[in-house]
Amino acid sequence: MTLADRLQSVRRLFLDTAPVIYYVEENARYLPLVETVFDRLDTNAFTAVTSPVTLAECLVAPYRSNETELRQVFADDIVSGSKTEFVPIDRTIADKAGELRARHNLTLTDAFQIATAAIQRAVNDVRDYGLVCFFPEGTFLISDTISCEQQVRKLDRPKNTDGRTQHYWDLSHRIVIFGSTGRNGSRQC
Repeated sequence: MTLADRLQSVRRLFLDTAPVIYYVEENARYLPLVETVFDRLDTNAFTAVTSPVTLAECLVAPYRSNETELRQVFADDIVSGSKTEFVPIDRTIADKAGELRARHNLTLTDAFQIATAAIQRAVNDVRDYGLVCFFPEGTFLISDTISCEQQVRKLDRPKNTDGRTQHYWDLSHRIVIFGSTGRNGSRQC
């Protein structure tokens, strides 16, 4: 099975540092492989998820060689590409990264990359499959890091509701994300 075959059912893919560098710098050894990924991304076949770790690691060589234009290419592609979701690191991701590093003896950067992908995947599964996402007791900084947007489908025929024509309709499942109750009975998440 080829990489292109394996990517057929992928809707979201976390991009670690190496494939991005190989693609942008057109690395002769790996370009044919990573081109498959980026060609599918260019056709909107899936969304790429990236993190500040990916950005920071990709910027090291351009900073060392004072390549301002290459720094901009990396920043544009990683942070604001048309089918790219840049997920900032927050307390929830840092906590998960610490757990992964302790449990699996990972480097800190690898732990952050895996935690970023894992937290966003959990929230996406809540949205996509009607599941429940539970965050344990604690104080979490919830910012635009976690996105959970209701999916919609295009209607074959528009519907009239409340005097307006609807061309899209929410998929019929709820999104549930909750946290435990703290010692004082307050909801912390």
